[in-house]
Amino acid sequence: MNGILNMKYFFLPLLALSLLLPGILSASGLHTSDYNYYNDIVGDRATGMGGAYTAISDDPSGAWYNPAGLVFSMDNQISLSVNSYQDKGLTIDRAFEFGGRMYAYKQNISTFYPSFFGVVQSLGDIKFAFTVTTVNNEVLDQDTFYSAADGSTFNMKYNLNDSTAHFGASAAVFLSDTVAVGMTLSLVKRRNEQISTYVNSGEISTNKTALYIASMLNMTEDAWGGTARLGIQWMPTKTFTVGASALVGTIFSHTQDVMQFVRDAGGGSNFLDSTNVRYVNTEDTSLSSALPVNLRVGVAWFASKDFLLSADIIADIGSQYFANVGLKSTINAAIGMEYYLTPSIPFRFGLFSNMANTPDVVAGKLDQELHADLIGVGTSIGWQTRSSSIALSFTFQGGKGKMQVSDDYPDDVKIQDVSIRKIAVSLTGSARY
Repeated sequence: MNGILNMKYFFLPLLALSLLLPGILSASGLHTSDYNYYNDIVGDRATGMGGAYTAISDDPSGAWYNPAGLVFSMDNQISLSVNSYQDKGLTIDRAFEFGGRMYAYKQNISTFYPSFFGVVQSLGDIKFAFTVTTVNNEVLDQDTFYSAADGSTFNMKYNLNDSTAHFGASAAVFLSDTVAVGMTLSLVKRRNEQISTYVNSGEISTNKTALYIASMLNMTEDAWGGTARLGIQWMPTKTFTVGASALVGTIFSHTQDVMQFVRDAGGGSNFLDSTNVRYVNTEDTSLSSALPVNLRVGVAWFASKDFLLSADIIADIGSQYFANVGLKSTINAAIGMEYYLTPSIPFRFGLFSNMANTPDVVAGKLDQELHADLIGVGTSIGWQTRSSSIALSFTFQGGKGKMQVSDDYPDDVKIQDVSIRKIAVSLTGSARY
């Protein structure tokens, strides 16, 4: 009888952990980029100014912010390389209980990737641009191991590869000496691959009964879509500009393939017994999917040939982002400055917000996603000549929030505290011709 009780006290927490871990993984925002829209800042100059670029946009990255600004580019220009290193950390306090202790779940993502390529070319009075923009790229390969005094162990391996890229073509033209309009049409490709494997095992000392649970989840998600951004820019004086743009998008196709395998043995059951195996393989080719409308309004003041200030307001309006539903609209702000230390060395600095698009996490509700508002800073320093330039850019985002790992937790741990930090470093080279 005592052996049965001991096995019960061991097996129930083990089973609970095996059931909760998938919830922790999905709810913890292994795509945290889905819960905040303003994650990667495009372009070296814009990055250094915190993304406050809608009223400037006079280089290839302007196709992303406001294509109308492309006509203010003095030369044909190509961004030869924008390579970015990103490091992101997420911590969920008191995420789960194991061996009589509450453990935090920690996640760290580091990746190096080409984040932007673009070229601006004049053809008569029209400026054309072609761009490839990676707005999200997360690669995770993480192992987690816990052991308890009673001999039980927990092992988890998690792999994530999540990226979203826009392939765009833009055109811009002057309507008058002070007003320009432009449009960017983009093909959007998203691919999200997740593989999680975890094993719980242990032994009850009274009767040496082995307990074992193994689970594997493999999910692959593909989405294709298109966006259109229409922009306008007005320069009422030689020192002041106003810009605005709107982006709308649609999803052409969205598929998801999920394969799950679970094998468990407990209470003396035979692990090799096929009755203890559960296997599910499903494919969904009709996922409901949508993109929010993105609106940007910006102003810029060219105080002198060496100094400028800019500010943006960014709104994302909609309740769905790809397959994530129940989201809320967000409003973010950015402010930036540029100062030439010498005629060849520009220094840039900016501040920006990245508000969560999920509802606030409150007591008494169920199934609540991660909600964390972030504040960011960007800076860059460069070297430029008449025909070429290079720049080193840095951004940092951080913030705290809350989430709900499981509805079954007791009230004192039903809502978890979450902290997030993101660091990105980019090196850019460009040429004018």
